[in-house]
Amino acid sequence: QAIDAGAPTYNAGNHLACYMIYEGAAYKILHKYGSRCVDVSNILEAALEKSYGNYSATDKAWIMRMAFDEILGEPTKTK
Repeated sequence: QAIDAGAPTYNAGNHLACYMIYEGAAYKILHKYGSRCVDVSNILEAALEKSYGNYSATDKAWIMRMAFDEILGEPTKTK
């Protein structure tokens, strides 16, 4: 659902909003499933931590998208 909402937002040029969608989804997943899905938690926590670095909104959105793709077992198609 996060990708379904975030990708069109990104493609419309609002990279910060896309990142915020992905960030919010990551926190929801961590809150709801974090203790039960250690691998997913590790991926999301690492992506969130990295995204708080000195990156552009574009890069932050891609950091989170790549984390979601990794969880889904799908290669990230473009950057």
